[in-house]
Amino acid sequence: MATLQKQSYKAPNDVYTFRADATKRFDTAFLKSIKFGGKYVSDERKPITDFASYTWVGADGVPNSADDSMAPYADLSYRQSEDRYGPFPFMTKMRSPDDAPAGYWRQTADNAYTSYVTANNPTTFKEEITAGYIQGLFRFGKLRVLTGVRMEDTKTSGTGWARNTTVGRGGNSVGGTSLVPEVVEANRQRAARSFVQRNKIDGQYQKFFPGIHFTYEPIESYLFRASYNRSISRPPVANILPTVTENPDTLTVTAGNPGLRPYISDNFEVSVEKYFEPVGLVSAGVFMKKIDDYFRTFTSLAGPEGIDGNGLYAGYNVATSRNIGSAEIRGVELSYRQQFSFLPGPFRGLGAYANFTYLQAEGDFGTTVTTSKLATLSPRQLNAGINFRYRGFDANLQCNYTAERYKSTFVAGPVSVDVYNESRLKFDLKLQYSFKRRYDIFLDIDNLTDESPRTDVTLNGLKWFATNQGVGFTSGVRARF
Repeated sequence: MATLQKQSYKAPNDVYTFRADATKRFDTAFLKSIKFGGKYVSDERKPITDFASYTWVGADGVPNSADDSMAPYADLSYRQSEDRYGPFPFMTKMRSPDDAPAGYWRQTADNAYTSYVTANNPTTFKEEITAGYIQGLFRFGKLRVLTGVRMEDTKTSGTGWARNTTVGRGGNSVGGTSLVPEVVEANRQRAARSFVQRNKIDGQYQKFFPGIHFTYEPIESYLFRASYNRSISRPPVANILPTVTENPDTLTVTAGNPGLRPYISDNFEVSVEKYFEPVGLVSAGVFMKKIDDYFRTFTSLAGPEGIDGNGLYAGYNVATSRNIGSAEIRGVELSYRQQFSFLPGPFRGLGAYANFTYLQAEGDFGTTVTTSKLATLSPRQLNAGINFRYRGFDANLQCNYTAERYKSTFVAGPVSVDVYNESRLKFDLKLQYSFKRRYDIFLDIDNLTDESPRTDVTLNGLKWFATNQGVGFTSGVRARF
């Protein structure tokens, strides 16, 4: 324990939303209603980081010397991972420069450089969405049709620093572990010099989202549905901020792309539903999603013009997210739900549900070949459960099964290995008792069998990474007044 890092991160997020809707109903043979409205959303983010790092030098002011033992301040000891590791020392004293005697914590040249770069690299982002829609409900005998269209105008703006930490500019870190005040301050100035340009880039795009839904009931309790709609998935904010971060040691640059567009999905679905008394439903459906403007991160070599047209980072490998490629996802959904109210006595409160989804993906996903591997997409998922209600008692046992799914490809030199998330079966139990109609006592048990929430494996079964979160218990009392 020779270093200390203090970090305070805040991310104020101001969101303003205005919305208005109106519905006009008609008593006609075919047209039943028209609904229209508009919405405005402003989302502004300004993350702030306060960061400082220090090195322990002890009473003599010299690091790694005889008086640097921190044992007197390690007043607690813990074992970890089911007591298989440790004990490890922890401190409840001397946790900040304010707690230590003067001079025991000091900043080296590296500490000063890292502190300045981390605390003085602010970014801002603002997104404004103006939307309007109109939809109509029609009825033609046993056929109902709901159709409409929504228009969205999206404006984005962001600011971020481009840095140049090359030796030629003097924005690189020097001085290392030196504690000489003049060297420390000079390195802090080199950190400030690495911030070469504050970029501000704006973006704007307009999209239309039509939709039409058919519901046909040829006989009572049978419903046939068919629908089409277009949806949008916006890129993560971190991918569109105009920041540029470079590593001169590896000649690589990571750059945001404010012009990154969302990807659009055209969704088609057909299903049939059967309702039965007193409370029950079974359904089956097929669907397809066609995705355009798929985005992912690419790395390319910057030419002599660099990334700014003036030779900045010429010859560097530049990693940035780009819109490229398409994908198609097809699937089948099966669902069942029933309350067994026809059973005698307390068994009338027994119920069960289950739903199963099978997915298949195909596309280029931004590559030059067609593949069926789409990151985080599970080819099979099952949710099932049973519930029991009797008087004021309510119990629910739920399970979720997620099949093995592709995560990423790990590349190390000439070797590439596909990594998958191992299949998982998870159980949850929820218990509740209500009395006097106003009070509830509840106990929720999460991950009943202590299933690992994430295990990364390769195709030969080699485990790379696993986490265990244990079993979670939440209990309490609710009151309504």
